[in-house]
Amino acid sequence: MTRSRGTSTTTGQSSEDSSWVSIAFFCLFRVMRLVKMLSKGEGIRTHLWTFVKSLQALPYVALLIAMIFFIYAVIDMQVGGGGNTDFV
Repeated sequence: MTRSRGTSTTTGQSSEDSSWVSIAFFCLFRVMRLVKMLSKGEGIRTHLWTFVKSLQALPYVALLIAMIFFIYAVIDMQVGGGGNTDFV
């Protein structure tokens, strides 16, 4: 005799329910561990604050890199002869 999925086990809970409870418990445990670490460590808070501040500056860095590429492209077009496409 085989049991179908979701049937009652000896504890009265289905196998799907018990696996979901165990997964939710471990997720809750991980979140609580993270909260505990953040509340204890001043260093971790400092690292996270630094990370957030660096993410705020990321668009400016990307803009600076794009401007440098554009400037070098203009210089290359002037030095390299412009739009000569007879190389094919």
